[in-house]
Amino acid sequence: MRPRTLLTLRPTLRGVVVAAVAAGSLWMAAAFGARSLNAIVVPAAVALLGAGVSLLTLDRPTLTRSSPPSGFPGDERTVTLAFDTDDPFVGVVVDDLPDGVDGDARVETLVGDAPVSYEVTYRTRGVHDVGPVRVRARDVLGLAERTFAWDDRSTALVYPRVYPSRGPPSPAWRRASTSAPTSTATSSTTSASTSTATRCATSTGRRAPSATT
Repeated sequence: MRPRTLLTLRPTLRGVVVAAVAAGSLWMAAAFGARSLNAIVVPAAVALLGAGVSLLTLDRPTLTRSSPPSGFPGDERTVTLAFDTDDPFVGVVVDDLPDGVDGDARVETLVGDAPVSYEVTYRTRGVHDVGPVRVRARDVLGLAERTFAWDDRSTALVYPRVYPSRGPPSPAWRRASTSAPTSTATSSTTSASTSTATRCATSTGRRAPSATT
């Protein structure tokens, strides 16, 4: 057994309380000779020893994780983690979420029994790395826990937010825009014709006819 494996083993709050009660009972039995306290010390010691042995003999599970589908800000997606082990155990799975991705990435489950899934919500655009993941394995009585860690990460691709574009101009606007130049051209043609007639009449000495409206 490697020393690094022992460093991953920690007592839980329940384990600390049981160990404290056992130590206190052992001290009282040694000081006052109360043999009845051995009924507390022995079971507590056996439970703590069993918890440590059961966790230290666990094999490290194999992790397979899949990238969540791409989406836009506000979309919800599912992250799936699959753990493969011969001996399923009770544990807490904790996945690290980056800024821009929200969700409850803490799941208490039977690790190795079925894939673990949780929901996330995309907040900001970009390429986000989800992970790494940690698993805190616990014994049956919840007296101790051992931590497994993986550096595997998955990628969440969030597209930029899409805004609706302005549609084509309305028919009324098109009619107004096409009729305005025609009216102007007609007025200009009439003015030019009147001016030409006036110049011709002046040169011949006749009075130019007035333009009709």
